[in-house]
Order: sequence, then structure tokens, then C-alpha cells
Amino acid sequence: PGEAIEVASALDDLNVLPPLAGVDRALWPQLLAAAEAEAAASGGSSLDGAIARAAHGLGAWRDALQRGHVWEESEGANWPAAPDLRQEWTRVLRELDMPRFTRRHPKLLNPLLANLLETVETFESAREQQQEEQQQDQQQEQQQEQEQEQEQEENKDEEEQDGEEGNDSGGDGEEEKQDDATQPASEPEAGEDATQRAAEAMQDFRDKWKGASDAVRGAEDAFGAGGADVVTSGLGAGDASSLWRETAAWKDVSALRSLLAKKPEIRELVRNLGRRSAVKGPLRRLPEELDRPGRPPGVVRSSAAPAEANGVRLSGDWDCMLPSEAMLLASRQPMLRTLHHMRRIERSLLSYDRNAWLEDEAEVMKRMEMRPFGKTGPLIVCLDTSGSMYGPRESLGKALVLECLRQAHRQQRRCYLYAFSGVGQLQELELDLSPQGLQRLLEFIKFSFTGSTSLDEALQASAKRLSEEEEWRNADLMLVTDGELAMPAASVMQDVDEACQECGARIVGIVLADKAGSAMEQICTELYTTGDPEPPDHFRGRRGIAGSSASAVSSSSAGTWPKLHRVQLQKRARVAVACAGSDPQPMLASSRSFLVGACSPTVL
Repeated sequence: PGEAIEVASALDDLNVLPPLAGVDRALWPQLLAAAEAEAAASGGSSLDGAIARAAHGLGAWRDALQRGHVWEESEGANWPAAPDLRQEWTRVLRELDMPRFTRRHPKLLNPLLANLLETVETFESAREQQQEEQQQDQQQEQQQEQEQEQEQEENKDEEEQDGEEGNDSGGDGEEEKQDDATQPASEPEAGEDATQRAAEAMQDFRDKWKGASDAVRGAEDAFGAGGADVVTSGLGAGDASSLWRETAAWKDVSALRSLLAKKPEIRELVRNLGRRSAVKGPLRRLPEELDRPGRPPGVVRSSAAPAEANGVRLSGDWDCMLPSEAMLLASRQPMLRTLHHMRRIERSLLSYDRNAWLEDEAEVMKRMEMRPFGKTGPLIVCLDTSGSMYGPRESLGKALVLECLRQAHRQQRRCYLYAFSGVGQLQELELDLSPQGLQRLLEFIKFSFTGSTSLDEALQASAKRLSEEEEWRNADLMLVTDGELAMPAASVMQDVDEACQECGARIVGIVLADKAGSAMEQICTELYTTGDPEPPDHFRGRRGIAGSSASAVSSSSAGTWPKLHRVQLQKRARVAVACAGSDPQPMLASSRSFLVGACSPTVL
């Protein structure tokens, strides 16, 4: 800000503030430096004129890029002043598809134009320096020629002067011819030199914005406009500035996104995970929500739209009172009519409780109540990152995590990831589209799966999150693995079952193999398999990054893998699963006592 104020005062002295009305003040320092360089390189032009031309050109470029176009020569494009630099700038913009990005994300305009001004300053300064060097060379040549002529005149006699003058005239003619012959060749050489200098000046710009365009394109393809906005808003500020440099990771994101592009059944499964209140649906026990302005969107009970009758209540309204109250009002006996009016004043008329569930700003309370049940609530993902998952399974697992984040962002819900492998190797990531969240996601995508398999810590952490944190009580669990895991400990399963019964959560398993395995059949309430992948020969026996393995899967599977199949689970009491491995006698005794009680005449 202080630098901008100094620049504004300097421009005020030059009387060029009116042309800068359409230029952002943050760009004034760079604009002044670029205009000074142009004025110095052009020789006779004044600084105020150069500033006015640069301001007009910068405004024209901003208007064109906001519309998603390039300022063409036919439209009067005359800035940057150097034609070679202007042509190279236009070519780089088209090469990187920047007009499309600037139209969708206007936040890119200021950093883009600032880099243009810096490039103009660098190019014009180099041109001025080259002109000074050429002038110095010319002056030295002229000085040497003058010294040679003086030496020749001193050594020549008057008698030989006429002949020598004739020879000199002939030599001069030859030199003139040579100069005339070489003059046409010098102009193309100068043009080629200017084009080369323009390409070199734009090379730094291309290198920086190539990674930026790849990052914006990858975020836009994966998460829509929301992800791209996070990337564009973080240019040169805070943690988000590093997102521009993750070129390889963004390519991996695009490759992983393509894995599930033609798999609507998997995307639909992810979309339906999680529970939350809805306007319509079956009644379930869910946290109460009360109308609170300024809070996140929710579902509240409101009488503003009386769509259904849910019982009887006391009120002072005639439009919803019971017929018995209307009979008192219509009675011929004054005492009964007086009784009706007295009850109306006291707001104690028996009335229908008519209201409806409406979407409004609401606060989630700790008390539970029966509310309409809907889908698309919070989501907890437990992903197997052991060594047996490497290759196509690793890519599909990362693609599922990416799809969970996409759906959570689109439906405004939360998503949490537990990446588990061996004992003590549990990673926790909350997935969101903040700059820090995207950085964590890119780091996870670059991570290679290794280690053994232990599910206990992931299930225990998930159960704790379900039971102890109110904002996650409506979450469902998605467990992604290859099926090669052991049955968790009985205490862990008991905690998971208690949390699921208390919160009504589901455990949906996706096994990236043909067979689910006995452990997954006992853990999950819904279970799916995808079949075994068939990797190509060049992929066998080597470990690759996510992008290479993702491309290998997409090219080799040709739409056949993954193919989702639902596993029919045997209905069993969840408590029996939780107590697997413990003494079965107490279980049998409790089951027998329950059956005896249920069949007793008193209960019947």
C-alpha cells in the first residue's frame, strides 16, 4: 500500500491519473516501471504518454480476457508496443487456454497482467541496453575510421594524392556497394533477433503459467468451479501458492477422475452414503434442529406451510380448531358461546397441529427426535493402504477417495478419511476444498501404499468419532480394501456395533477383488465387490505413481473393471458378531431367556 501511494503521488505530478482510472491500484507500480522502460527504449517518447498508452492497453486486455477473448490486431491491439513481444504474448495466451480460465475465474486477471507488465519491463530494458551497446560500437568504429583517415592523409604526398584519390574513390564505391549488398541481409537478422528476445522474455511467463493452467484445469475437472476458485485465489499467498507447483499431482488427479467417469453405479453408491434430516422420507431418530438465523441450512418444523396434521394442540386460531370447538361457537345458548370465546382468549381451543418440515437456517441440538430421514449426510472413509493394494487397486482406492470429496463438496457435507495399513500406521485427513485440504489431498495422492494390514485402529477411531462428536452422528462408514485382512478384536467390534446402533450408521464395504472374505462379511452391513483387475504386462512387477497406474487401469480395463456386485449377507444379530471369539455360553443363555420371555403368555 505504501508503494502504491508513492506511485500515485508521482503520477499525480505527471498529470496522468485520469487514464489510470480503469487500472487496479495494485498494478500501478508495475505499470509505471513498464512505461518507463518503454519510454527509455523508444528514445523520444515522453513518460506521461507511455503511461497513458500502457494504461489503455492494460484496460483493453483486461476487458478482452474477462470476455474470454484475445485482443486482436484487427481490434486495434497496439500494446505491448513491441510487435514481436505482442505477438508472442498472444500466442502464449492461446497455447495455455488462458482466455477461458480468466472468463471463468476473474481472480486470475490481476496476477496475469502483473506478470505481463514485469515481462514488458524486462524486454524493454534489455532492448534499451542492446541499443546502448550498438551505439557504443558504432561510435568506436567511427572513431577508428577517423584515426585511420588522419594517418593516411599525413603519409601521402601531394604528387601521389590525385592517384590515391582515384583509388580511394574506387574503394569507396566498392565499400558503398558492399554496404548496399549487406544492408538487405541486416534487416532480417535484426528481426530474427527481436523475435528471439521476445520468445526468451516470455519463456519465464510460460513456465510459471503452464503449471498454473494445469492446476486450474485439474481442479476444475475434478471438483468443478469450487476447486478451481480455491486454486486461483491462492496465487502467491499462503499455503495455496504451492498448489500451482504440484503439476504431476494434478495430472494424477485427472487420471484418477477418469477411472470412475463411466461408472455411475459406484458414484451413486458414494452419493447415497450418510444420513441427515430431509423434508420428506421415513421417520428416524435424528438430532433436533431449531430455527436459528445465520446458521447453516437445515430442516425445521414450521407452521408457515401447514401441509399435514400431526396431532392435536391448544391454540387461539379458528382456522385449525376441532369441530367440537366450532359447535360451541354455533350454539344457541349464550353460556356455551361465552365459554368458546373465553377459551379462545386463553388460547386453549383444541386445534389440529398442522405444520410441515421446511428447509431453513437451523442449529443442530443434542436432543434426539423423530424426523424425516434423508441421504447425503457426513461420510467416513476407511481406506486400506497396505502393500497388497498397490497397482490398479491403489489407483481405484484413491479414485474412490477423490469421488467422496467431490460428492461431499457438491452436496455440502463433511468427509473424513482414515488411511490404515499396519499397527500404529493410521493417517487421518479431513477432506475439504480449502487450500490446506487440497494440499493434503495432493500429498495423499502422491503417497505409495506399503505395509501390512490392521483394521482395528481405523474402526476404533471411526466409532469414537460417531459416538462422541455431534456433527458426525449422521455419518456412514465406507470401508475400501482388497479383503486380505483379519477379523478385528472383539472389543473393537463391540464399540463399533454400539456406535452404529446408537447413531443408526451403516458400514458399507467395497472389496476390490472377486471374493469379499469372511471378515468383511461379518463387519459390514452392506457389501460390494468389484472383481479382480487384469493389469497389462508392462505394469506387472513394478510400482508406479498414481497417474501411471491410473492410466494403465483405464487403458487396459476398457470399461470392464471395476464392475460392482452386491454380496448377499446372511442376516445375523450384530451382537453375535461383536462377541465373536468370546465364550458362547452366556450368549446362548441370553438368547434362550429372550425367546422364553417373548413366547410367554404374558408377553403375548
